[in-house]
Amino acid sequence: MRYVENVESDGKTTVFSVVVLCFFIALIDGFDSHSLSYVAPAMRQDLGLDLEQFGTVFSAGYAGNFIGTLAIGFAADRYGRRRLLVLCLALMGIFTLACAVAPDATTLAIFRFLGGLGMGGAFAPLGVLVADHTSARVRSALVVLMYSGIPLGAAVGGGASGLLMASYGWHFIFIIGGTIALLLVVPALLVTKERVPEVGASHDDLRLSFVGAVKGLLAGGRAPSVVALWTGVFVSYILTGFLVSFMPTLIHFGGYSVSQSAYAATLYQLGAVCGSFVISLVVGRFGPFRTVIAWFALGGLLVFMLGFTLGGGGAALFIILFAVGACLTGGHGGSPAMALQLFPERLRGTGIGTTLAVVRSGSILGPIIGAALLAAGLTVQLTLAVFAVLSLVSAALVFVALMKRPDPSLAD
Repeated sequence: MRYVENVESDGKTTVFSVVVLCFFIALIDGFDSHSLSYVAPAMRQDLGLDLEQFGTVFSAGYAGNFIGTLAIGFAADRYGRRRLLVLCLALMGIFTLACAVAPDATTLAIFRFLGGLGMGGAFAPLGVLVADHTSARVRSALVVLMYSGIPLGAAVGGGASGLLMASYGWHFIFIIGGTIALLLVVPALLVTKERVPEVGASHDDLRLSFVGAVKGLLAGGRAPSVVALWTGVFVSYILTGFLVSFMPTLIHFGGYSVSQSAYAATLYQLGAVCGSFVISLVVGRFGPFRTVIAWFALGGLLVFMLGFTLGGGGAALFIILFAVGACLTGGHGGSPAMALQLFPERLRGTGIGTTLAVVRSGSILGPIIGAALLAAGLTVQLTLAVFAVLSLVSAALVFVALMKRPDPSLAD
């Protein structure tokens, strides 16, 4: 399917404007995606929800992100990226605002799912836009750097929650996130160029393009590497989905107040920001595959140690929280960069979008599995030990993906 530029486009898009816009969209994605975890202890008390109900709510949001990343990303190629980006930001803003007035778990889950659809759809083209506007020499570094907006937004959310919940209540956190998402509609319209298919393209063309693109990802001897990569990031995000959802609650169980739990969990996200920045610096030297392998392996060991510091508290807890965020969430910033090296340029959008969708699908299971283990009577320490093993498995699978890449010219 061929595309033509919309004559109503607002001038020439610059590298700087695209990177900055994508960074801020990633930032609000991180803020709103993680805001529920920070307000969860207070919401549980107000709405009378148990852990399993909250696990379902968290997973509903992740499910929306997954579907949005996979489906809306392809729809944007047909109906116009700017048009779909604006629609997704509007969905995300409206339904994040709606979470502030959700009366029960079912309604909250519906709002999180619909908001997740919007944010997932807006998130999908970010890496492609940055990659398309940068040279191969700095592409991986800038893609990773841009995605550092996600943990930065999550860290801002944690800090804002700790400061504002005591005075304004948990509702105000959703109001902030939804409003900012809606405000981003304006720069999205001004910065991006519209790309639409030529008149006469049919829905069958779209279906065939989708099927052909997915088959193309596995062609050329890439299948073993692709399967290993997707499985590795999927397993890793089961762990991350659990941690970002339940970390404030686990810390609260350890005897900390709601505000203290939000502050402590913010260290996790600050670590993720620092980890993303460090990865953006070293990925050019060691490559995204080797960097992510090291980050995931170290992260697994740190999660195991985290279980033994939650009860004791003190400086060790805060240091390990910071380091876990740097290794795990920071390491996930390398996923799009790995996809860029694995897939040819003509499949860049499909490769990044599908890889990110696989990542997000793992986060759907994380809260459900974690809540089930805790509800079954497993201690926090044993639950974290189980999840720590997943991180080591992820590192091993990414190593397999590196070894199975078919084209030696793509070496790190």
